[in-house]
Amino acid sequence: MFYTVECNYADPESEQEWNAFYSLEKLPALISVTGFSSSQRFKALKPGGPRYLAIHTVEYAEVLTSEEYKLKGGR
Repeated sequence: MFYTVECNYADPESEQEWNAFYSLEKLPALISVTGFSSSQRFKALKPGGPRYLAIHTVEYAEVLTSEEYKLKGGR
């Protein structure tokens, strides 16, 4: 099962810091959740849609409502 997240980031002054947080903290925390198989993140090459797209592979839908997921930054 795929779980996707689209994101536009509006503050160019802190975007680099946000990218570092997302890559170094957020994604590793998510992939450590039981039931997460993989996570990938993409940046759009052209304007007109979401700037970022994350694609997570999860083993079952219930992982997205689990306490472990919520504790590790899921919403």
